[in-house]
Amino acid sequence: MYPEDFHRRFWAKVALCLHGTGCAACCWLWQGAKTGNGYGCIWAPPALRQEGVRYIAAPKAAWEMRHGRVPPGLWVLHNCPMGDNPLCVNTNGHLWLGTARDNNHDMMQKGRQIFLHGEDVRHAKLTEPDIYAICALRDALSQDAIAQRFGIAQTTVGDILRGEKWRHVRRDTPPRRPHAEQVATLTRDQVYAIRRLQGTMTEAKAAARFGVSGSQIGRIWKRECWAWLPEEENR
Repeated sequence: MYPEDFHRRFWAKVALCLHGTGCAACCWLWQGAKTGNGYGCIWAPPALRQEGVRYIAAPKAAWEMRHGRVPPGLWVLHNCPMGDNPLCVNTNGHLWLGTARDNNHDMMQKGRQIFLHGEDVRHAKLTEPDIYAICALRDALSQDAIAQRFGIAQTTVGDILRGEKWRHVRRDTPPRRPHAEQVATLTRDQVYAIRRLQGTMTEAKAAARFGVSGSQIGRIWKRECWAWLPEEENR
């Protein structure tokens, strides 16, 4: 299923052990790109990219090059003799197929379970600066109004204010660098300027003036982003 040039490109990024390709004792470590959780990854061949697959996990590619396509619902898991290594791509007994349940059970058995919270959760709607903003608005707005501003449920607002959700965020310590400033091209002064333009021009014109998208202008006006930034004092 993988073209010959993909095989060459893949194995050029692997550090094989001195015992050769038949070794079942040593890990063969991936030397190429890695995902955020430490697993190797490689750009998919053109045929798969046409199907919407941008990159493939290195262990999965190694398994499929030797055994064929991984059946739907199964994952390529590790079982390295010296302890599981996420960079290992040795197909001589270090990799095996299992379900998501098998994977969770394997992690628990080996003490590798990871509990994600806050922004680390893949589909999280809020950021830590949002939590500070929500807490700061406690006395100024109703929970329903806060929920509408941030696009979440009123019950979620209540859970946050009671400390039942996002408990890892200290309410008494402001964020050192708000998330919006890490990913946006705008400065605080520009955001204030954009807020002042609300009602005076269209989103498209404001977007052209500041070099951002019209949707970002709309979100700033609705306080859906940069919500942590306090309102300006009367000028």
